[in-house]
Amino acid sequence: MLSLKGKGVCGGVTLGTLAVLRRNTAAVKRRKVQNAEAEVARFQTARQEAIAKLAQLYEKAVVDVGRDNAAIFEIHQMMLEDLDYIESVEGIIRTQQVNAEYAVQTTAANFAEIFSSMEDDYMRARAADVKDISNKVLGCLGDAGSSWESGSGSYILAADDLAPSETVQLDKSRVQGFVTAAGSVNSHTAILARTIGIPAVVSTGSSIGEEYDGKLVAVDGYTGEVFVDPDEATLERIKAKTEQMALESAMAYVERLRLALQSDSIEDLNKLLTATADLTECQWGSVYAQLAMLDLTDDGYAQALYNINALRSLADNAMNGVGLDFDDSKDSIDDLFKYVEDMIKDEIDKQVDALEELKDKYSEIIDLKKESLQASKDEADY
Repeated sequence: MLSLKGKGVCGGVTLGTLAVLRRNTAAVKRRKVQNAEAEVARFQTARQEAIAKLAQLYEKAVVDVGRDNAAIFEIHQMMLEDLDYIESVEGIIRTQQVNAEYAVQTTAANFAEIFSSMEDDYMRARAADVKDISNKVLGCLGDAGSSWESGSGSYILAADDLAPSETVQLDKSRVQGFVTAAGSVNSHTAILARTIGIPAVVSTGSSIGEEYDGKLVAVDGYTGEVFVDPDEATLERIKAKTEQMALESAMAYVERLRLALQSDSIEDLNKLLTATADLTECQWGSVYAQLAMLDLTDDGYAQALYNINALRSLADNAMNGVGLDFDDSKDSIDDLFKYVEDMIKDEIDKQVDALEELKDKYSEIIDLKKESLQASKDEADY
C-alpha cells in the first residue's frame, strides 16, 4: 500500500480506479532561427489561438461552475494580452534569434519565479496561472499536451499538478476526485475543485508513478489522506466512511426534495434534478427511500407509496421541463422508484405477517387462559 498525506481542498471521500495523467514531458529545445520575425509571427498566431480556446473554456466554465469562478479564464486571456509577457517573449526571440517555443517557456519560468518568491500566498499561487497560459501557447505551437487512459468508467486522476484549464475540462460524470503532488489550497485549481464538488488532495509532495495506473485508490478530501492499493483494514475503514458520507449527502438532497415536493415547485425540482442528474444509483436509491419514509403516520406505508407516486409525477414533469436528454436518467429513476415501492410493499407484508403472528400468539394465550378458567370453573363446580 502506498500512503500519501497532502492538503484536502475539497471535502469528500471516494474510492475508485486510479488514472495517472501523462504529459508531453519532452523538454523544449532551444533552436537558432534564421528569420526572427517569422518566429514572432508564429508566437502571435499561437497566442491568438490560445486566447480563443480560453474564451471557449470560459463559456464552458460559466455553465459548470458559475460566472464568478469562470472569471479565471477571462483573467488568463488578459494575461496573454499583457504587454510585459508579450514583449518578453518577442524580445527573447529577436535578441537571441531563437524559436518561439523556447522563448515562451523561458518567459513562463521567469514570471513564475517572480510570483513564487512573493510573500502573499494568493500571489504565489499565480505562478501556476502563468505556467497554464504558457502551456496553452505551447500547445498551439504544437509542443505540449496531456492525456490519461481511464477506460469507459469512472476514475480518480493523479498528476504532478493540474492547471485550472485541465480541472474545468474534467468529465464530472466520470471523475471521482484527483490527487496532485504540487498545488496549494489557494490555487484556482483548488477553488474550481471545491466549486465542482470533486474530492481533491493537493501538495502530497510525491507523485504517483505510472506503475500504479489502474490500481484501486482511496482519497479522503477531509484529512488529505491518499491510499493507493489499500490493505484490507484501510479499505474497510474507507468504505465505511464513504457509505456514511453518501448517506449524509443523500439526506441533504432529501430535505431539499421534500421542500420542493411540499411547495409543489416544479422550478425548484427542475434545479435539483439538473444539479443531481449524475448522482450514483446508490445515492438516488437512498434519496427516494428516505423521502418515501419521511413523516410516517399510522398509515405511513400507504403515505410512503403516495409520496413515491407524487414525486415520480413531479420528476417526469421536471425532467421534461429542463429540456435536456434525461432518457437514461428516467429509466434509472423509474427502476429506483419501483425498487423503493417494492421495498415499501415488502415492509407492509412484514407488518401484516407480524400481525398474523401476533394474532396466532395471542390466540394460543387466549386458548390457554380459557382452559385455565374452565379448569377453575370445573373445580368450583365440585
